[in-house]
Amino acid sequence: MLGDPWSLMDGMVLYNKRLYLPSPSPLLPEILAVVHDVGHDAIEKILHRFRKDFHTPCAQTTIQDFVCHDITCRQKKTKHLHLAGPLLPLTVLSSIWSDISMDFI
Repeated sequence: MLGDPWSLMDGMVLYNKRLYLPSPSPLLPEILAVVHDVGHDAIEKILHRFRKDFHTPCAQTTIQDFVCHDITCRQKKTKHLHLAGPLLPLTVLSSIWSDISMDFI
């Protein structure tokens, strides 16, 4: 007799119609590996794919730990934040049309 979000189907515990995996489950690392190996994406995308079919307590922390320890992800992903240097003012031109530039996009 489980509560409203909880149900039991074919001997498996479901939470909001998703398979419940407790944290110490031996299946959790295997399922995370399958969900992660679809495409070594960002943590949010992996979390979204995982939460479609599964529920586990502290899913975000578990997936962050899994991704941080994956060698392929560590080699591919770099930090996107660059330290900003000092802001410098633009130079004032001495005459009209002395400097023209173009941005190629």
